Amino acid sequence: MEKKVKYIPEKLNLANLPTPIIHCEEFSRKLGIQIDIKQDDMTGCLTSGNKIRKLEFLLADAKKQNATIVLTCGGFQSNHSRATAVAARQVGLKSLLFLRVTEHEKKVLAGNFLIDKLVGAQFEFITAEQYQNRSKLMKKKAEELKKIGENPYIIPEGGTNLIGIWGYIHMFNELVEQHKEFPYTHIYCAVGTIGTMTGLLIGRDLLDLNHVKIIGVPVCGKISHFTSKMNRLVEEFNQEFGTDLKPQNYELLDGYIGPGYSVPYKEEIDVIKDLAQSDGVILDTCYTGKTFYALVDQIKKNQFNSEKDKILFILTGGLFSLFTENIIEQFGLELN
Repeated sequence: MEKKVKYIPEKLNLANLPTPIIHCEEFSRKLGIQIDIKQDDMTGCLTSGNKIRKLEFLLADAKKQNATIVLTCGGFQSNHSRATAVAARQVGLKSLLFLRVTEHEKKVLAGNFLIDKLVGAQFEFITAEQYQNRSKLMKKKAEELKKIGENPYIIPEGGTNLIGIWGYIHMFNELVEQHKEFPYTHIYCAVGTIGTMTGLLIGRDLLDLNHVKIIGVPVCGKISHFTSKMNRLVEEFNQEFGTDLKPQNYELLDGYIGPGYSVPYKEEIDVIKDLAQSDGVILDTCYTGKTFYALVDQIKKNQFNSEKDKILFILTGGLFSLFTENIIEQFGLELN
């Protein structure tokens, strides 16, 4: 991989890597096809999930630029914002989080937000309408911070930019090192800002494993938006790192968002319960639950060859978001 790019950005060692790969024996048996899970929920404790992979590169860049505070954004229970706040504190930086709060959302001190508070993050609570201009709002705040002696560093939503996507370029190399022969024909991942999926595509192609199909399941937004953003990121990557890559052999699956971003639905809840009770793997309701339901649905629709295909599911984390009042009610569990 190193020989195919002009350079590789610096990174910090913040995550517990490599993360394990487990075989879902019971679920695979029930569905008649091999499903393995790459447990990126085990990248750390407070920094668990896929975002820390991106933050290893982003915070290295922030430190290189002598930043004193990082700014980023997300939903009220954002996994990315929580990971950023914790990781920033671990490397001696402050954090300011722009959190979107909807009119129906309760600001409860629980889940990711509780951890944000515990590590001393600063906050700007904004409406869904204001969130549409999140980049401008963060840039404006950064200018204000400069006037009082801070050196701000802006991390985009989800950590998705040319530096952040290296987290999952690097992860594909990790996948290869975990196998004598790369066994998978398909890789499934959730899509929120397209950074993880773009990194996987680039990493795969740099390692000449183009036959592996990357399947992304958007949990918000439109397919056209993500396709356009992916194409733009790959083109920018080519220009910056001297490559000639083109997005290929991938699919973005529509129809699994449900009522909306971070709003669970029955089929998703059922799949989360099934996997937990069959193989002891816990998914979240925002990202991985919807993505795993999409995988199960596609298997039941005979989209795979059970004799030849082997599927790897990227478990991107999200466990803390389960411990909130809104989500607990969705599972309909009883105390007795």
